Amino acid sequence: MKGNLISPPAELCPAYFWYLNGPMEPAVLRKQLREMAAQGVRNVCPHPWPHGFRPNRHPSFLTPDYLTDEYFACYRVIVEECRKLGMSCYLYDEGGWPSGSACGKVRAFGGDKWAPMFQTDHGLEISPAVPEEAAPLPNSLMRAPTKKFLELTHEAYFRHFGKDFGGMFRYAFMDEPQIPRDGDPHRLAWCPDLPEQFRKRYGYELEKHLGALIEGTAPESVKIDFQDLISKLFVERFLLPIRAWCRKHHILSGGHFGGEDEPERAVCHGHGHIMRSLRALDLPGVDAIWRQVFPGKENRQFPKFASSVAHQAGRKQALAEIFAVYGNGLTPEQREFLIDYMLVRGVNTLVLSKIAITNRKHFIFGCRPHFGPVDPLWKYSRILHEKTARAAWLLTRGTPVVPNALYFDMRSLWAGGESAEKATRDRRKLADSLMQTQCDFDFVDDDALEKAKIRNGLLQVGRMRYKSLSMPDSRFLPEKVRAVVEKFASAAPVPLLKTEPAAPMLRVCKRKWGRRTIYFCVNEGPEALDVTLTLPESPVLHLDLNDLSEYRLTSPSFRWHFEPLGSAFFLTGKEGKKELPRFVPEEELRGPWTLKPIRRHIVAESDFEIRSCHEKAVPAELGDWAPVLGRDFSGDAVYRTVFHTKRTDLVLELGKVCFCASVTLNKVKLGSGFRAPFRFPLAPALKKGRNVLEIIVSNTLANALAAPGVDERISNTFPPRSPYETRQREFEKDSLTGGLFGPVRLGREAGSSVALRALEDMGMRDER
Repeated sequence: MKGNLISPPAELCPAYFWYLNGPMEPAVLRKQLREMAAQGVRNVCPHPWPHGFRPNRHPSFLTPDYLTDEYFACYRVIVEECRKLGMSCYLYDEGGWPSGSACGKVRAFGGDKWAPMFQTDHGLEISPAVPEEAAPLPNSLMRAPTKKFLELTHEAYFRHFGKDFGGMFRYAFMDEPQIPRDGDPHRLAWCPDLPEQFRKRYGYELEKHLGALIEGTAPESVKIDFQDLISKLFVERFLLPIRAWCRKHHILSGGHFGGEDEPERAVCHGHGHIMRSLRALDLPGVDAIWRQVFPGKENRQFPKFASSVAHQAGRKQALAEIFAVYGNGLTPEQREFLIDYMLVRGVNTLVLSKIAITNRKHFIFGCRPHFGPVDPLWKYSRILHEKTARAAWLLTRGTPVVPNALYFDMRSLWAGGESAEKATRDRRKLADSLMQTQCDFDFVDDDALEKAKIRNGLLQVGRMRYKSLSMPDSRFLPEKVRAVVEKFASAAPVPLLKTEPAAPMLRVCKRKWGRRTIYFCVNEGPEALDVTLTLPESPVLHLDLNDLSEYRLTSPSFRWHFEPLGSAFFLTGKEGKKELPRFVPEEELRGPWTLKPIRRHIVAESDFEIRSCHEKAVPAELGDWAPVLGRDFSGDAVYRTVFHTKRTDLVLELGKVCFCASVTLNKVKLGSGFRAPFRFPLAPALKKGRNVLEIIVSNTLANALAAPGVDERISNTFPPRSPYETRQREFEKDSLTGGLFGPVRLGREAGSSVALRALEDMGMRDER
């Protein structure tokens, strides 16, 4: 186990969207891949961003042209460098998004006969192609455009890199494919043979109800049948042919749809039936890119759509695209919160957004956060990457233990009106209640329940066996589903463990791994949580993913302290080798302190720049460094003090840091910390007598973007503004601070027989 935890397989490591939005110069491609690899990135998703994608709203400078021979020659540089670095690579199947158009090339080939179509009160309308605004989309309810899309994209990649399919290329990434939509619910998605398909499948004429469907006054049963057919055609004619191609060529069909967090708006978002569509992927996924998930919000359980489909199909992995439009003020705690939010809900394969070939000109102000060296926190990101990869590896071991099911009522959502509103309220209330009582659950829908069986008192849905089924009221249950529900003697929801006292902000998932079980627990609250956990198995150990130490716990009940937004892994079936360490403070370092800027990240005329600082150190107090460095300072600065001691076995704790820190004592580098608690054993460098302590602190890029004049320069220099800009600027206001706040304390680790941490294993010996 330990070998895989030290270095998990590359395909389980978090990937980055790598926007190919500038000249694909071989030297630049190699340099950026090496920069990623140096921070522990072992998986990348090159994301072509052609000029024709959205030429006005998202200008791009990609050369060579997308899908040309010259483009593939440059792409080969990516493949060869990934091979040298031991990195895996996603096949992103589109130029921009949504998937299916090959950046307008499919529509250009098929013309209006392949265009999205809509039935309106004025008759049949064809969606016009306006390439100067965006790459025109084809009709995803027709087979011929899908075939052409595969020919232009997947088959072209296979011709050039087929020997790497199933090896370096393991996943295809499909991004927000959609049923024809334009935001107007009174315009019905259409294809030429839709009336014929409707008559064959439902036994009556659709044309008699068209006017009422357009007006929204049709009987609920007709609304449901119409949306049911649209969803099925999307799956049969777009999603399944792509999955079949991927399977034939030894890669997994993966990706996500738009608006998974709002399945009640399926018609507007164009995903049809979220679980049905996800079921047509080998690697089902969701995204969280608008701060739909964020500390302190009323966060929804939508990642469960992807993990439920994966669990029931017996698949180990479910996918999430995250960040993207969270803004450059994203702190380490917030980054880990979103990752843990996905992991504890069964989503374990993550694509982080974004790194770009170039941030020059308009793109500097496009979707962000910007990762890579332009981010002051990037130098610490190896810690996050390695911890996330280890967690993902653990959470793909064995099989999921999910004792509860929750009915997902898609038919009521299709019916609309009060039925949809009630179904949405009921689903959210029941899902939140289950999670707040540690009753992990999967969603089950009509498609799954129609094939379900009841065996030994358990509800069998695919590979899963459920003890309970939470069933909100619904007037639209199919007869087969009603028969299963009435036959199943559902028990009360079953928690995975017991808590004392009740802990409504504690989330838990569990996996059975041979004779062992794995528990992952997350405190999603903003306050610390002290709780007694009682597991049904023993013995129990705590696994620290930072240094892979295994600590003994009192079995099967033990007291645990969760930091705000903190998480922990517990494993059963084996005794831990070490006692759990506890920091005992003994002395506070009150200074005097000096502060000196080292590097400054700024928004220059057309790109970010990183400039060395040459100012002298000045006296400073602990706290926000703005009085010394300015409110618009983004970058790195060093705090320095001198202390005396007679001890050689002390541990340093930094207290509050905004936001990452590295420590040097007597010119010996002791390590780096990505988030609290910031603790560093000093023994490798501590001397009796005088000691010189330096603490480098880094904040986010948000301050540089908020600097005076930057917003105005964006408006004047790069019209039109990115549609994301206003939203991100509001997000970034939350994190406009930096500095060492403390208290900085010396102490010891009591109750522990552990040796000092092996800093080499934590990747913390990077040079300043």
